[in-house]
Order: sequence, then structure tokens, then C-alpha cells
Amino acid sequence: MATPHRTTRHALALSIVLALIVWLIAINQQDPLVQGEYSERKPVTVRGLGQGLQPVQRSEQGDGVVLRFPRSSWDNLTLDDFIAYIDLT
Repeated sequence: MATPHRTTRHALALSIVLALIVWLIAINQQDPLVQGEYSERKPVTVRGLGQGLQPVQRSEQGDGVVLRFPRSSWDNLTLDDFIAYIDLT
């Protein structure tokens, strides 16, 4: 048989989980995630390249990126918000 304190703790935990679910749904409805390709290109740098090695092909023109952000953040993105690199360590 469950004690009153145990029942109260279970009810409190369930209430918190349900509140979190409702909050996440509300946030997603108000400011949904959008996915798209960022139009500007950023050069890719190489990190952790072994001594005496060099890249065979450099990406000076840059590469496109597919991003997923809240809609409100999408319009405020700039090229300086991103770092593109390949880590070879």
C-alpha cells in the first residue's frame, strides 16, 4: 500500500513531467524549428594535421551548410556565427 508521502511525490513528479511536455509543445508552436540551407559559403580550415602533412585539396570557396534553428533566430544569422573546420586529431 502506498503511503501518502509516496503518492504525493509521484503526483509531483508526474506534474513536472507533464508541465515540461506542455511547455515544449507551446514553445514549438510559438517559434517552430525551421531547416534550410544557409546561402553564404564559409571556407573550411583543417585542424590537427600531422607534422609534414598537407591537405591535397583546399576548400577556398567554402561549403554550404544545412541548419536547423528556431524561426526567430534564422533572420539574425550571419557568416561570423559559424566556424567550419575538419578536425583530423
